[in-house]
Amino acid sequence: MTEKVWIKWETTPGSLTGHIRTTKLTDLHGEKLDEFIETADFKRIQKSINVIHNPHEQLDAIGFMRNIISEKKVEVLITNDLIPPLINCLRSYNNPQVQYEAIVATRNISEGTYNHKNHLITAGAVPRLIQLLSSTEGNILEESFSALNNIASGSSNLRNIVVGSGLLKYLTVFMKKTIAKPYLKKISNLYLTICSYKSAPLSKANANQILPTLFYLIDSVEECIVHDVIETLFYLQSDHQQMMIDNGFVQKLLALFASPSTFIRRMAIAIVQQIEISAKSQKRALLNAEILSNFSDLLLSKNMKTKRNTLCFMSKIIVSNPAQIKALIDANLIPTIVENLKEADIRLQNLVSLIILNITESGTRTHILAIFNEYSQYLRDMKIRSLELQLLKRTLQIMLNIMNRSRERRPEVIHMIEDPNMRNSLELFRNHQNVEIRKLAVSILQFIPKNLQKKKLQ
Repeated sequence: MTEKVWIKWETTPGSLTGHIRTTKLTDLHGEKLDEFIETADFKRIQKSINVIHNPHEQLDAIGFMRNIISEKKVEVLITNDLIPPLINCLRSYNNPQVQYEAIVATRNISEGTYNHKNHLITAGAVPRLIQLLSSTEGNILEESFSALNNIASGSSNLRNIVVGSGLLKYLTVFMKKTIAKPYLKKISNLYLTICSYKSAPLSKANANQILPTLFYLIDSVEECIVHDVIETLFYLQSDHQQMMIDNGFVQKLLALFASPSTFIRRMAIAIVQQIEISAKSQKRALLNAEILSNFSDLLLSKNMKTKRNTLCFMSKIIVSNPAQIKALIDANLIPTIVENLKEADIRLQNLVSLIILNITESGTRTHILAIFNEYSQYLRDMKIRSLELQLLKRTLQIMLNIMNRSRERRPEVIHMIEDPNMRNSLELFRNHQNVEIRKLAVSILQFIPKNLQKKKLQ
């Protein structure tokens, strides 16, 4: 039997009469829907949505609303005040089908504009959606997570309303349930949305509620979940770095350096390189050669930011840490690192020179020997007078360190210095305006045999 729904229909010019229409509202689409909207008795439809003793009538009215949403006419629902009765249907625990249709319609509306999301909030949708996270019905949970995510993505203000309604507490409880496993991706994505407002970071209290769940999710075997978690941590780290350290995230992030995903490795490095590593407390390598070998493709990336983050991190972890320097050399990364000196990007060149400088200062004679062949080629090919100031300082200091700390390689460096062009440049640097460069030039020239110095003076 076809369900009957009251509407307001214009039968004669200038008159409006209530009729019983035998066509179901859910059958209205396109032009028929437009025609119906022009003359419909929306107050009667509101009553139909609220008729809890007649689920058929409720379903027909909600179906009609979904038709309107699908036609991109949500404003019709707002204008005729149909959203509040729809949200009331989220509490139809005795009629699962009505509840499900209502939550699907709510999720459909939440995919719309800021204004649409805001009207859902005004109608009380957020606390009811959060309450539905207590459901054991998979389809209800699926739609609830999606709707909450959509609303939170509207703006930082809407995000704050969602979080302020107790969502984080509910998620913490939900994570302890056995039913949570199929929805971990929904949760990781929701956390990412909540934390993604750089201009409006989460409070310390809210971040503290999120971190334990992220600590659990970061070990997921599903790459898409780890992808969400690592991006969420990237947003959190600038304002909550110490909390991340205290919660043990550094080791978790270091483990991700071996991830097969380039994105995950790049993001992990970007986060960790922002964390200050205490060089004095390092007594062993943070990363072994096996993990470091995964850095090769990051160093060859066409993305300059990826290269810079990787090199910056490497420059930090080798400071005063011979074990880490050895791991870096054993991973055969020195050729790839030095290759970046050929890049036009001055920041890349400076980061590479910083790594080589740290090796010549913190490494052993064996380490210096291991890097010399690759770096010496750069010394032979470079045009020292055209180097940027910081890069020039580091290059001169590296040359001096090699001569002071590696007797085996000292003759080779001296031979380079004896080259007329190099020697003339160093002589000029004696009078450089920068004090450090003047001192370095003088110290290097002292290694040239006196007979050659006299020859130069003549």
